[in-house]
Amino acid sequence: MYPGGFINMHVGITPQYRGSHGGYWALRNHDAARFGTTIHLVDAGVDTGAVLKQVFTVPGKMDNFTTYPILQVAAGITALKEVLPGIIAGNFQQTIHNEKGKMYYQPTLWQYITGHCP
Repeated sequence: MYPGGFINMHVGITPQYRGSHGGYWALRNHDAARFGTTIHLVDAGVDTGAVLKQVFTVPGKMDNFTTYPILQVAAGITALKEVLPGIIAGNFQQTIHNEKGKMYYQPTLWQYITGHCP
């Protein structure tokens, strides 16, 4: 791994929603409180690094699986702007989760069609 480290903006709340389409899966699991974005350090796992910041947002009635990531990235950009100065200065807080959470994958077309999210 690169000695300087990397930061990831993950469109999902880790560790609960690791992998792909975290917002969709949170809604599909009736867990709308965890619809959001995680800024975290990259480690050897998939979306398992120490959390620097998490932000939560609420999709509107007109949103769907194609707009969920856009909402999450927009919220994540603001969060990233907030944590970057501290990271550059070497003064930042991180939360390490012992829980690995569940790994989610790209939903199938059938899951999109039948997964009525609020």
